[in-house]
Amino acid sequence: MLMIILQTSDSLINDSLIFFIIFIFGTLITLISGKIIKRVINFSLRKHHEIKNLLKIFTSLLQITVILSLLFIFFLSAGVNFEFLIGSAAIFATAIGVASTNVAYNVVAGLYIILTRPFVVGDMIRTQGIEGIVEEIGLNYTEIVQIDKTKVRIPNANLINTSLLNYSTEIKSKQVTTSKGSRSPSLWWNEETQECTRYRTMIELKLDIQDPPITMEFAKKQLDIVCDEFTVPFGFRPHYYFTKYEFRLETNLVITAIDAYTIYNALPFFLESIINHVYQSLREEGQE
Repeated sequence: MLMIILQTSDSLINDSLIFFIIFIFGTLITLISGKIIKRVINFSLRKHHEIKNLLKIFTSLLQITVILSLLFIFFLSAGVNFEFLIGSAAIFATAIGVASTNVAYNVVAGLYIILTRPFVVGDMIRTQGIEGIVEEIGLNYTEIVQIDKTKVRIPNANLINTSLLNYSTEIKSKQVTTSKGSRSPSLWWNEETQECTRYRTMIELKLDIQDPPITMEFAKKQLDIVCDEFTVPFGFRPHYYFTKYEFRLETNLVITAIDAYTIYNALPFFLESIINHVYQSLREEGQE
């Protein structure tokens, strides 16, 4: 009888050890394959930002499901009672939930953002003094790329509890179409809606930096030249307006483009061109 008990114990230990090894290797394979899949998604869906983000979230959830399933199978193979295992899992989940309230709150907030869509991946937003393009909406945080290419991670809970400016908008355009196959062709207007990004920023032009001071008429002329030059890079002609004039010309720039990445790529050159054109007389004097 004792020998039977010992043999049974040895068999259980061996089975548990085998399943433990399977659990460790399965977890490692799941984590490594998840990273590989996310890299492939990033590479193959570079232009489809929203689809890429959803697939990465689905991959993370699948990783968690596989690891928990392996852990559950391991405990069952170790001879743990099923009812006891379910009860322990419930207690453990409650303890984890209490201990990591902020994490759970961020996960719920992340799902809320994905479902309600106050912004999506690829949108340019401004919140809590941070401005940039939404690179990723994860389960715990949202990653934003600023204009200097630095990345900021903001907890999702913070984003639903504060004011947020989304620069994405829609532009309605009208196109003329002609009926075909008719003896008397007719014309009518088709209205199309196009999603784009409309970004606003401000620069201060010091008109009294030279003697005689730069006139507002000259500044306007140079701004018009620059705006015309950057119509092609942005896809739309930039606009500007002034809010203050006391030899400190506060120039508000309104830039519209098909997507936020176009603005981020061309904005530094746009601002540099404005400075060069407005202060061109100083630059010419320096060269002389």
